[in-house]
Amino acid sequence: MLVIAYLVLVPAEAPVVRSGILAIVLTLARFAGRRYDALPLLLWASVALAIWRPLDVWSLGYQLSVGLSALLVWRSVEFGDRLFMPRIRGVVDERPWQMRLVANATRGMVATTLLCAIVSVPLIWWHTGRVSLAAIPAALVVLPLVAVLMHAGYAILIAGLVMAIAAGGASFAQTGGTAEGLGAALLPLAHWCVSATAWF
Repeated sequence: MLVIAYLVLVPAEAPVVRSGILAIVLTLARFAGRRYDALPLLLWASVALAIWRPLDVWSLGYQLSVGLSALLVWRSVEFGDRLFMPRIRGVVDERPWQMRLVANATRGMVATTLLCAIVSVPLIWWHTGRVSLAAIPAALVVLPLVAVLMHAGYAILIAGLVMAIAAGGASFAQTGGTAEGLGAALLPLAHWCVSATAWF
């Protein structure tokens, strides 16, 4: 439902719709409670997208969206195990849960970024004739900031809705002003994300 709401709110451009459909297919398969294989599901969804917009098959955006999504579903865990030490089952990790969370997130981000770069760089070069390897460090620096920004933004959005409901008949100046003030606190981080991306 959140993905559908997102698709309704943002402009219905092909990359957004494509990503939303791929996410919805995997989410519905998981919540159906049945056994499924994610890779064929993604490939069937990509076939449906190709039938919907046949000329997109030749576009770089379609090839990267479908190809990298399928690659991550198919080989990201194995690539991470080869890049870092493989996870050994049955061994108790005695680090605090916060450290484990950060370590696993960092491991996953580095592995997926490198895997996507290895596969996408030749394809991007083929389509455009140029490649910027600065995309790799940019992803490693900017993605965590964007994740923090998005989580904080959703938290402020929910807080604003809760305050508006709790206030009942209060005016926007009383409820919306507080949420707007919280949102303004995120502006420096948002500007920093944009500046860092532009610098890379």
